[in-house]
Amino acid sequence: MMKQFAPVILIIVSIAVFFGLISPLYDGVKERRAQIKLLNEALSNSRKVQTVRDQLLERYNRISTADLERLKKIVPDHVDNVRLLIEVDRIATRNGVVVQHVATRDGSRSERATLGPDESPIGTIRMNFSLAGGFQNIIAFLSELEQSLRVVDITAFSFTRGKGDVYEYDMEIQTYWLK
Repeated sequence: MMKQFAPVILIIVSIAVFFGLISPLYDGVKERRAQIKLLNEALSNSRKVQTVRDQLLERYNRISTADLERLKKIVPDHVDNVRLLIEVDRIATRNGVVVQHVATRDGSRSERATLGPDESPIGTIRMNFSLAGGFQNIIAFLSELEQSLRVVDITAFSFTRGKGDVYEYDMEIQTYWLK
């Protein structure tokens, strides 16, 4: 009689061992394989990022110091009102124009009318000033200001007739800097 129940008991024990022991272990192995796959993908992505970083670092190191200085002039990494004023004054002097009544103000927050913290990576500075000179001199001044390395936008421009061939110009420029 035992011979008849032995196979049934073995089948029941096998099924119990499978569902009680082997199946949970197999599920654990599947989870580990999924984790290993994710980690291998992350490692592969990390290697790609390192390769791109190394390429960019190599390209950055190939840039000459003169070119880096020129890039810093285009968009400086700090507010530099004095240097901007000196540059505008040099351009004006070279073109026979006199700079007068200079005023600067921060232009980033008030014009945009935003709420909350300002998270923009670029700040703006506005500079108002008056110029006195002839029409051709102002044209030359504006042309040279346009050609300068510093990024400058003219936001307001007006003029009045002065004495003789001299005109008086009121101008507002906006320039940018990296925060």
